[in-house]
Amino acid sequence: MSIYRLEKKSISRGNGSNLCAAVAYRGGLEVTDTNEKNENAKTHDYRNKSDVAHVEVVAGADLMIDAIDAGASFDVASIAQLVENTETTKRGAMKKNAKLASEFVLAGSHELSLAENVAMFSEFAEKIAADQDTIAMVFVHDPKLKKSSKDNSDDRNIHAHIVMLSRRAKIENGELVLGDKIDLDLSDTERLKRGLSTGADALSEIRSDWADIQNKALKRHDIAPVTHKSYKDLGLPLKPTKHLGRYEAALVREGKYSKIGEYNDKIEEENRAHIISTADQYDAATSAAIDSSEHAITEYSEQSERRTRQIKTAASRVESIQQHVDNREARIDWADSKHQSETERIEQTTQRIDDTKQRIDDTKQSVIGSERALERSGQAINEYTKFINGQHEIIEQQKAEIDAKRQEQVQAQQRAKHKAQAEAEQKILGRTAFHLVNVRAYVLAKDKQTGRFDKRLEGDVPIGSLLHKAINAFKSGTHHVDVFDKNAATGYTDINWHLKGNRTAQRIEDFIFENISDRDIALDYNNLAIKDFLHKHKIEYDIDDLIKLNEMHPPSPEEVKQSEPKPHPRLQEQHHQRERQYDSPSPFS
Repeated sequence: MSIYRLEKKSISRGNGSNLCAAVAYRGGLEVTDTNEKNENAKTHDYRNKSDVAHVEVVAGADLMIDAIDAGASFDVASIAQLVENTETTKRGAMKKNAKLASEFVLAGSHELSLAENVAMFSEFAEKIAADQDTIAMVFVHDPKLKKSSKDNSDDRNIHAHIVMLSRRAKIENGELVLGDKIDLDLSDTERLKRGLSTGADALSEIRSDWADIQNKALKRHDIAPVTHKSYKDLGLPLKPTKHLGRYEAALVREGKYSKIGEYNDKIEEENRAHIISTADQYDAATSAAIDSSEHAITEYSEQSERRTRQIKTAASRVESIQQHVDNREARIDWADSKHQSETERIEQTTQRIDDTKQRIDDTKQSVIGSERALERSGQAINEYTKFINGQHEIIEQQKAEIDAKRQEQVQAQQRAKHKAQAEAEQKILGRTAFHLVNVRAYVLAKDKQTGRFDKRLEGDVPIGSLLHKAINAFKSGTHHVDVFDKNAATGYTDINWHLKGNRTAQRIEDFIFENISDRDIALDYNNLAIKDFLHKHKIEYDIDDLIKLNEMHPPSPEEVKQSEPKPHPRLQEQHHQRERQYDSPSPFS
């Protein structure tokens, strides 16, 4: 059964530590302390240490790329020497209490192979180094490698010492330099000022990360997972045991007295008794509960079925009534709106009639005095009536013109929409297959000299970038390169999951991987418009599939800039430049 262990320690001058001595011992190396300000500086030689299985220096991807570009290289001795020489006061004296590094002691899983344990340790070291923007050194110890027959250490105790620098690391003028303190080594007051969690919370996250990495490896072998949580965190009324340590563990294996071993035996016996007692109580309570539940289930089963049928019938009726109510409410809303409009029109007409009546009354008063005036009033009324009729005709004519213009606007909008859709489809068909589809592959590059995988060429990358890196690696003659359509690290993760469900994208992906070694097809994929690429290689496509791909991978500003017309294009020269990138034999042919 695997165990969980993550112990964090400090390597500092305050506790008498020297980083050159620390890495020499943990790596089974010879390292010389070159700090001229240290009067006790000397050479530390631990090359006779035989249980060192693996030594590695890791850092974040950005720092590794900067180092490669600058031609800088990392090794354990030079890093330790740099730290010892850097930790000085402003006046150039040695910092007597300077913290040099943090050490994480990790317990491996004896059920896994050495390579699998090394992979776990490296993954953890890379993560914390990237998170803290610094460098970590990995030292893996395997007791099975010890040459001494007198050493009676437990062969299952494979473990690692991860030594992480206390300062940020970067490349300046082609050399590795150290900067400010990493976030993990800041005080809680300073961390809170920067919007960070407390140091205890940060360490808890690191402990959780190691448990996740270890459980991911254990799951592949169907081995029970481990946890970084204590009995208290898990809500268990059990007591923890104490860590034996190297010498106490040796006493226990030899059957000799050990104070800590005797204490652990007592705690384990108490925990075992508590577990058995609790299990008996749960068994009795569970049996009674099961009997009661079975009787209740039998009694209420038929009643539940009847109620279910009644509820379904009632729900159907409620749904029908609700639909009828919604229809009636919609009709009422429409009638209210119509009534309001008609009311407004009636009020306007009534107002006009009242105005007319007032005029008629005024006219009647005038008619009383004179018949001639009455006749003039009658003529005025007739003329007003004609005017009103003429206004009605004008209003009807204007209404007809408005309806006609509205119809023309709708038709114009539809034409504009169809035109815009056609232009959008043409733009999509004009994008390159590389930018639109974004087929990815997983690359593994193994150094032929060391037999180790090169982290710089490892991971999932776009096809265009893949070919360039792989060919350069092959031309150098230093690497063996493999390409997969799945994540080779896990063996089952599909890195092109974003193309699933899109038939056209799936056809292009299948075609690209079937012809991964064809240079001409690689050029077409990177340079041809998607329409020309599909027609040239006779790949069926659906415009709706391409529209979905365009929505998933919209044109980037760089792509838009590249697609703009240039004053003096040299298409033939550019084409020859692209071909020269693929003149060397492909590593996949």
